[in-house]
Amino acid sequence: MSQLILKTDSFSQYQGEDNAYPEVLSFAFEQEVDWDEAELLLSIWLRQQAFEVQEFILGADRLCWRLTFAGYACLFNAELLTQSFWFEFEDKITLEAFKMAF
Repeated sequence: MSQLILKTDSFSQYQGEDNAYPEVLSFAFEQEVDWDEAELLLSIWLRQQAFEVQEFILGADRLCWRLTFAGYACLFNAELLTQSFWFEFEDKITLEAFKMAF
């Protein structure tokens, strides 16, 4: 098991399709995340970033965490086939608070 490292130049912000979480921030890790270790590695990484895990959802090809940080709520998603990782936020205020803290 290795420690995950963010690609600092990989952040992309856009409007999502989900009305409940319309603000999206995607990024990549330096290394490929393996399906067999993904839940553990990503859970550890999220906790290291000061997120509190409220719920974990395992889908057919996606992992999703419902999180809180500093009183704000968000979702974190991982699609391992495409190595896609993104946060979804309820509004721009939450997104901006996240960016300032991160």
